Amino acid sequence: MYVSSKKQKCTSKSPTEAELIALTDNLGFVELFQEVVEFLTMSKQKPATIYQDCSAVVTLIMKEGGITRTKHLRARMNLGREVVEENRASILHVKAEDMKADGFSKPYDPAEHKPFAVMIQGEAG
Repeated sequence: MYVSSKKQKCTSKSPTEAELIALTDNLGFVELFQEVVEFLTMSKQKPATIYQDCSAVVTLIMKEGGITRTKHLRARMNLGREVVEENRASILHVKAEDMKADGFSKPYDPAEHKPFAVMIQGEAG
């Protein structure tokens, strides 16, 4: 599992654009981690799965739907599509409340935090 939180390098005018930028900014890391695991295990691994909670971004990349505002965003969309078409990674839509890594990016109430902590750390024995 890879989680990051950082300032984006380019501006966006909509949440969909921001999600597309975040996805494409991290595709290089996903491919790098894939190569490291294959090197360490000396075996071919199945493509990494990227979970995305923005269905509009999944549609942009997987179904070639929607229109991007600028040439720069079209290039990002095509980069994501290329990664999927070449079977270097797969992208799946998951509802925001079902995202396992959400605990890293937002605070939970104590009752909600316990299941997250157990999932990450395992049962305390």
